[in-house]
Amino acid sequence: MQGAGCVLCGRPTYDPDKRERPWARGVSGGRQVLTCPQCQVTRPGWDASLDRCESCGSTRLSLTLDEVTCRACGRIQGTVDVTDPVVQHLLEP
Repeated sequence: MQGAGCVLCGRPTYDPDKRERPWARGVSGGRQVLTCPQCQVTRPGWDASLDRCESCGSTRLSLTLDEVTCRACGRIQGTVDVTDPVVQHLLEP
């Protein structure tokens, strides 16, 4: 992420103080984005534009080598969820 900054205010990245919130990482529109600690506090609903996991609905997504992975449940976007009852029915012999 060359020249990365806050997706909301454009603030350049920096290491926050230990007592401050860390930068939030997410995926929006299929792109990795960062949200600064101040925007997380001062902008209610700051995470509304983040993509959500197809399986669990979490916004805790990360993008690596064009692959979106949910950090909450481990699902890789676009893969089949074998725990889905419809999929299980199709997989039954």
